[in-house]
Amino acid sequence: MGELNGNTELTERERFILKWIADQYCVRFDQLQRLLNQSVGETRTAIERLGLLESQEITYEHPRTFWLSQRALMLLGLSYEYYEPQPNSLERIYCANNVRINLETKKPNVKWFSERAIRHQLQSYNPSPSLLPVPVAKVQFNSRSATIDIILNFAPDVLTKLAPWYQHGEIWLYVYESFAEEIALVYLNLVEDLRKRVKIFSLIDFEELSL
Repeated sequence: MGELNGNTELTERERFILKWIADQYCVRFDQLQRLLNQSVGETRTAIERLGLLESQEITYEHPRTFWLSQRALMLLGLSYEYYEPQPNSLERIYCANNVRINLETKKPNVKWFSERAIRHQLQSYNPSPSLLPVPVAKVQFNSRSATIDIILNFAPDVLTKLAPWYQHGEIWLYVYESFAEEIALVYLNLVEDLRKRVKIFSLIDFEELSL
């Protein structure tokens, strides 16, 4: 693992990609390939040219993971603290990346405010660590807004633990279909105002589930 060597004269597109990765914490190789819309070989060449990414094969079941070096954060003028991925956080991050890629492909005008950006903003107001759960994103498109979160494991409070974030706009929850029936039962017990604003999507094909 280490910082790659390369040219730091970045194009506007490269700056966008690097900030995208920073906002999401990290990105898998296959996800980076989709962002760049390039072949495997072209993606590897782009990584080497950027010279601002660190990487590691953190788990055996996933492709190599990339994140911004400290130098990259400084070069882009980002005030995020340096982040190195941990195995127990990767599934949520990878799922969030896939949701964002899919959403931005379907809705190019969407504005995505990531979990990392939300936490950074909260910390600027209150430097003390907060135990308040944070959604994976807040999004805006056209005149609509939505809170997005990912549910990896079922629990009875899965639709209410982020209640402070559910005050306004739509609520989009991405889940595994293996526990869709349990989610449906919880959904039906929500108060009417909340139920009207909640939409449940599959983490596999990103289609809305019928509850």
